[in-house]
Amino acid sequence: RVFRVAAVDQAVIQAALILDWNDFEDAVQATAAAVSEAAYLITRNEADFAGGPIPVVHPANFPNL
Repeated sequence: RVFRVAAVDQAVIQAALILDWNDFEDAVQATAAAVSEAAYLITRNEADFAGGPIPVVHPANFPNL
């Protein structure tokens, strides 16, 4: 499996602000993942990313995809 580090630049920050989420850092992570065309955002905190721009997967479920 290959993982990449998603860039956080001005465009990502501006897009995260548009999401208007309570947790700005979560919004930045979700936006950076979407901009980098990630297939999934893998996190144990699925609830905070619900309704985000890409599918959210719990780490325990990731190998089963």
